[in-house]
Amino acid sequence: EYHLQLNHNQTWNMSRLHFHDHCELLLPLVSPGNIFVSDQVYPLRRGTLYLIGENTLHRTMAEGFHARYVLHISKKALAQLSTPQTDLTGLCDTAFRRAELTVGEMTEVIELFQALERNKNDGSFGSDVRQTVARGKNLKPGGPHPHPPGGRFAPPPGGAGDPPPG
Repeated sequence: EYHLQLNHNQTWNMSRLHFHDHCELLLPLVSPGNIFVSDQVYPLRRGTLYLIGENTLHRTMAEGFHARYVLHISKKALAQLSTPQTDLTGLCDTAFRRAELTVGEMTEVIELFQALERNKNDGSFGSDVRQTVARGKNLKPGGPHPHPPGGRFAPPPGGAGDPPPG
């Protein structure tokens, strides 16, 4: 349902475009770098959370040391976390969005990712239960993060987000 990684690389250059049948959240922990989405290139910046929707062609590139959290999450998992008021599945329907985080929000997202990593299902007895409880407690709207960044994702100017209302 979801897969979280903390990646560290001396250099990072994906050799080819790829896509997923799930959503990807990318949180760079250092700058600089670039992300290529659809037919646009955007800078990767520390303090910005990037959302790449289902089946969206993308790749990331960085010169020098690069560290980032990458969360792949299925639409099914987002549906389970949604409420009648907050439908998180719509996040997967948008090709690309980004949200600039305050220092406090970035700290909250990192703590959320760390909690999910600590409680991952490693196949041992009960780890699936710990994972389910942690996911529900940490990702559910109204959980420990008072302002989920998903509500602030904005499409990039002139980029691959939703068309303007019209």
